[in-house]
Amino acid sequence: MDKKSKTKNQKYPKPVMYNKYGVEYDVSNFFYLDSGYNARIFKRDDEALKVYNCNCSFKNCMSRKTFNILKENNIPNLVKLREYLYKEKSAYNKVFTMDAYTMDYVDGKKIKLLDAPKDYVEKVTESLDETIDRLTKLKLFILDTNSKNIIFTEDGVTIIDLDMYSKERMLSKEYLMEFNKSQMMNYIRNTIKFEIREEKNNDLYLGVQCMDYKKSLSSNVKSFFKEDTIRKDLILKNNDLF
Repeated sequence: MDKKSKTKNQKYPKPVMYNKYGVEYDVSNFFYLDSGYNARIFKRDDEALKVYNCNCSFKNCMSRKTFNILKENNIPNLVKLREYLYKEKSAYNKVFTMDAYTMDYVDGKKIKLLDAPKDYVEKVTESLDETIDRLTKLKLFILDTNSKNIIFTEDGVTIIDLDMYSKERMLSKEYLMEFNKSQMMNYIRNTIKFEIREEKNNDLYLGVQCMDYKKSLSSNVKSFFKEDTIRKDLILKNNDLF
């Protein structure tokens, strides 16, 4: 471990954690990876540990019910959840929430969506169609479509932050399907926007695309982007404006 990593681990110490049975969970060998307003992330081997901060509001924390539904149903393209944890040995007062949880650590060579081959984009969006369908059948809806929450790699696509996914019983299946399609499209749009901002490229601009909710996500993406890569498509569209 280098000096910088040691300093980070001293600044963000790993808390003592307990599983749902009150047994202490081994957090040794986890090292600090990243943090945000709501949580800190630690990692060891192929496992990640997410610990909620004390100021994390209830709506920004995953509920135990949602955690169990996602874990039990093994939905494609969603990070695999492992175990939820508590900071106290006796957590009887936490009926609906948790203090932390473990999940798979997603690694692999990242793909830049702007330059990804057309067949790759079609493949991952088709696989996301199944994700949308499964979430909708389980009455789960997608929130928080930040580009940092989704990773595109050579192996496919994985959504790594599921904290704001929630169960909704009152909404119709039709409404949920449309909502989840639009949110999944936002993942893609936000990723492209982020890549454009990183490049500081004034030649690229992603305009507004109006979704046809009767069609699948993949069909919509195919109709929006028709060139070999999304970059080529955006350049051609922008040239048409002048």
